[in-house]
Amino acid sequence: RSIYQARAVALGALVFGSLGYFAPDIAPSPGRVLVAAVAMLAAGGLWGALTRSLLGGRAVHRVLLVGDGERVGRFLTDFDNDPHPDYEVVGLLTDTARGNPTPGEVDGHTTLDEIIAMFDRTTQSGVSARVLGTLDELETVLAAEGIDTVVVTVNRNRLDLFSRLSSWNGNITVQELPAFSEHVFGRVPVDVINAAWFMHMIHPFYRPYSRAVKRAGDIAAALFIGLWALPVWPLAALWIRLMSPEAPVLFRQNRIGEGGREFTLVKFRTMRPGGDGTWTSERDPRIFRGGAFLRSTRIDEIPNLWNILRGHMSFVGPRPEQPRYVAELEQAVPYYQRRHMVKPGLTGWAQVRLGYTDSVDGAANKLGYELYYLKHQSLFLDFVIFVETIRVVLFRFGSR
Repeated sequence: RSIYQARAVALGALVFGSLGYFAPDIAPSPGRVLVAAVAMLAAGGLWGALTRSLLGGRAVHRVLLVGDGERVGRFLTDFDNDPHPDYEVVGLLTDTARGNPTPGEVDGHTTLDEIIAMFDRTTQSGVSARVLGTLDELETVLAAEGIDTVVVTVNRNRLDLFSRLSSWNGNITVQELPAFSEHVFGRVPVDVINAAWFMHMIHPFYRPYSRAVKRAGDIAAALFIGLWALPVWPLAALWIRLMSPEAPVLFRQNRIGEGGREFTLVKFRTMRPGGDGTWTSERDPRIFRGGAFLRSTRIDEIPNLWNILRGHMSFVGPRPEQPRYVAELEQAVPYYQRRHMVKPGLTGWAQVRLGYTDSVDGAANKLGYELYYLKHQSLFLDFVIFVETIRVVLFRFGSR
């Protein structure tokens, strides 16, 4: 929470500080902006500590996994790589016999011995977790370990399990593993997606006023950023002309937009002519001198603002891909075409969380974040992504 508070304050300071560029007569002095930012951070930290003290709140939730199988092992691996500060995975309850696959699952899926080994590895990495016993010991473990969050992934005895959890006197929250994984990692587990999921969970259209506000925000942001970056335009064009005079400064390419419709994307060129045939890799030799800097600072994407003004793109949404890549990915990644239910974006949840990908596997992983955005899309989430994009640009994360 403190990280998000700090980022929000930093964004506010940046906005007020930039007023001096456009309206110096009404803009506050840099000193006052700095003092206000520090005061807001201090007040936020003091308020958080006070409320936790008065309300007896606990910062970290103690999580019990109930069940086993391949999904548990995958969740532990993901949690080890990307732990959530609000949750501590205490351990696992299982009804699987040692060394045998979970009943109903095929050979080769995670066994209990492998799950124990997974817990041992995550414990060595700093994640507190262990196998606590079987489902017969559920109530004992809930009481002894102070569990307040139970995450369930079982294929049998589900009704009995939920009946026992509902009759528990303590204050616990119960979630299925896919929903909990979505909350913790900010992405939808692609392996649980089916047609029914889209029918019941995805609402592809904003309410009318939200769509109008989003469009107005896109236009305002494009104009503001375009004017703020106006001095950069001729400098970038001059550099491209000097480093690669054999082709135009602007690069145009067909991309897939909302509803699967093609549009022409415009950006500053960063590669030599003929260098757009394959995925871009890190330290790609096709990028001319200075092109990597244009990419890492996102200067090359400034002309995308024209696509936003024309309505081809939104400021926030899935990044548009080339038609030939889309055709390939639709064959390899289930439900990949559903990312086109909204306008593509200059930035997006997948970009700020995962960065650039250059393979089918990477695109499949990114799809989980894009489906999360489709499911939870809102003006507030757009604002969060906008703030995160500032961090991404400042630290040059995820570009090639």
